[in-house]
Amino acid sequence: MTLRRSLWGYGALNAAHILAIGILLGSIVNVDLRIMGLWRGDRWREGMAEALPLARAGFVLAVLTGGALFAVRASRYVTMTPFLLKMGLLVLALANVVVFHWMLRRLGERGMGLRLSAAASLTLWIGILASGRAIGFL
Repeated sequence: MTLRRSLWGYGALNAAHILAIGILLGSIVNVDLRIMGLWRGDRWREGMAEALPLARAGFVLAVLTGGALFAVRASRYVTMTPFLLKMGLLVLALANVVVFHWMLRRLGERGMGLRLSAAASLTLWIGILASGRAIGFL
């Protein structure tokens, strides 16, 4: 694979992945803390409207760059506990996104369910980040 032999190509791809994660998690933390009432809680809907498009863009870029990074050493990654943990947490985080938006449409207000979903989101995405970092050390 070309990326495996390219110091600059792999480095640039890795940097793009880190940037995508920063955009994604920065947006998610913004939304989750607002929903939980821990940061500018009175304007939580406005915060969501501003942050969710960035979160979506960050997620798409993270998936694209992460997929390319995965392809470089796929057979190695699929046997690594941190990678498998990261993928499991990602599935749970995406399921939580679905539940969160369902509750938001159905309830329309920031009740306990929405707050718990935001807390779960924050926990899951931090776990995904930590697991992803652990991959680089093995």
